[in-house]
Amino acid sequence: GILDNVGLRIQEISIYKSKDAVNYTTGAANSDAKKYMADLTRRVQEYCLSFTFTHIDFQKSVVGRAFTASANPSAPAGGICEKPREEYGRLISYNVGFVTSLNNGSQMSRVVFVETFAHEVGHSFGSHHDREEKEECVPESEEGNFLMAVTSNDGTKPNHRKFSPCSIAQISSVLAKRGESCLVNYNLSLCGNGITESGEECDCGTYLTCNRVDPCCAPRDGYESDEECTIRRSSGYVCSPKESPCCATNCQVDSNTSRACGATLLECDDRRSCNGKSQRCPLAFPKPDGTSCQSDSRLCSRGSCNQSVCLFFGLNANAKKKINCAMCAANYGIP
Repeated sequence: GILDNVGLRIQEISIYKSKDAVNYTTGAANSDAKKYMADLTRRVQEYCLSFTFTHIDFQKSVVGRAFTASANPSAPAGGICEKPREEYGRLISYNVGFVTSLNNGSQMSRVVFVETFAHEVGHSFGSHHDREEKEECVPESEEGNFLMAVTSNDGTKPNHRKFSPCSIAQISSVLAKRGESCLVNYNLSLCGNGITESGEECDCGTYLTCNRVDPCCAPRDGYESDEECTIRRSSGYVCSPKESPCCATNCQVDSNTSRACGATLLECDDRRSCNGKSQRCPLAFPKPDGTSCQSDSRLCSRGSCNQSVCLFFGLNANAKKKINCAMCAANYGIP
């Protein structure tokens, strides 16, 4: 049948703190994206898809790369469900990719970073870049271009986070061919796996691990009168610091109103602090429109770093066919 509601589920995370660590990607030394990618293929693993997040300023403004899957068995190897294969006497993995958070010396905004990751995952699932020959896939409308556009989007328009009809068709054909070989059905939440899922307030694992991982949470099989994977209210607890940014280690709402909370990469949001009344972080107040961001290359607008600096000088930055004002190399680098 047709595969639908396909998504990603994290199975393992490895953090490399030193360049001497096993499996550290040595291609970082020269910032060459092709060599970096070649190093990643030598990491033999049995997962459906493996991605590396890094903070390297790659040459030619490259911010991400991935192999494109294909439903054609004679096409080049790559993408989801691709098993390691032997080449030149060693095993090579082509189900890999990477995304960097640094571009042309500037920290990428969280929105652009996430969309770059989604773009590269789109390649891994079988989508090519949207081409101008297909008007419905490159609409050039007020809704914006789609996620798999040849040049990167800034995440401000509705289509920026959507796959085009062309991408959906390509991905569907790959899923129909490969999906059953490696995709897994996850229909229900599982208390005790250490991942907080739908219907759970927290998940600290088993009784043996909970006191070490999250003593505010009731383990699998419950705790006294508390149901499993809920806050231990029988002990007078009201929250968990693992789940709520304004919860203290004593499982109570933090009274420290100077405690910072919320995402730190949203540079167009003013700093947020806990209010001493709620376990949740208060809503952010955006910085004034026109505040410079991304190393003075863009401007804040309604809390997002998404406006061209050209607007500061009163210049046209919205022309479609003929660009009157633009930042050089601002939109290049996503293969």
